Amino acid sequence: MAAGKKAKKAKRSTKKRSAAKGSAQKASRQATGGPKVESRCDGFVIQVGLPGQKEGAGLELAIQVVADTMRGKWDVAPLGPGADAFEVTRSRRDKSVALNTAWNYTYKLRAHRDVRTAEPSLTIPGHDLPEELVAEFLTPEETLTAESRLKKDKPLPCAKDFEWSLKLTRTKDVSTLPLPPGGKHKGLGIVIGHPDTGYTQHPQIWDGTPRILTAKGFDFEDGDADAADRLVTGFLKQPGHGTATSSVIMSWEDPEGPAGVTGVAPRAKLIPIRVTQSVVLFKFTKLAKAIYHAVDQGA
Repeated sequence: MAAGKKAKKAKRSTKKRSAAKGSAQKASRQATGGPKVESRCDGFVIQVGLPGQKEGAGLELAIQVVADTMRGKWDVAPLGPGADAFEVTRSRRDKSVALNTAWNYTYKLRAHRDVRTAEPSLTIPGHDLPEELVAEFLTPEETLTAESRLKKDKPLPCAKDFEWSLKLTRTKDVSTLPLPPGGKHKGLGIVIGHPDTGYTQHPQIWDGTPRILTAKGFDFEDGDADAADRLVTGFLKQPGHGTATSSVIMSWEDPEGPAGVTGVAPRAKLIPIRVTQSVVLFKFTKLAKAIYHAVDQGA
């Protein structure tokens, strides 16, 4: 009889703790304005064997290393054509890896005799918060909307002073310095790889000259060659972010003052690479693939 009472009491205590935990989580969501943005692990990136080995030999060795080290079914693929780094992901793509398990596997991979480097492939919170969490702090002119990044009569955010980025980085001071032999001003001859949410034909960066190298771009979100920003809206989405950052990089200089900004390298060319719908959450492996792609395309 006494044992039965104790069991009932323990059950009631467990329910109370669960209810309290649920209330705390609900309060946390309400306080932050939405679901908590957390890191997760989608797999691993490894380098195996000797530098410069043939891709086929490297892939075969990477598959063997994974079989030696990790339990379960995993897929192994190079990060790009000719890349000496390989992405390791679960065969079930919808299943992530718990962070503590990810680090345990990472240490085991690093200890393998044929592994040069091993890192967990993380999707992590970026430096920008979603609009829903910061809208109350923005003025109407600063609100980040897809519409404002597509129309010339609606300037990009932070456009009150079109040279704000040049002043902040003292770029104008540098441009007055004498050039070294063979040097060029304002990014002329430079090709920039730009991993972000993709590009739009906003006049701030689409100035009639072929400086946005769309034919060399790629979309690692959808897996095709079209890096155009899909302008997807909603929680954790930032449509047009790639257009805004492109403008700071290479928007054309206008002595009359454009309705936007002047880029720090207004004569450079840019390869748009779509790696995310949002810089709130950023996947490490897609960024690594974008860097390989940009280098292969001449950045």
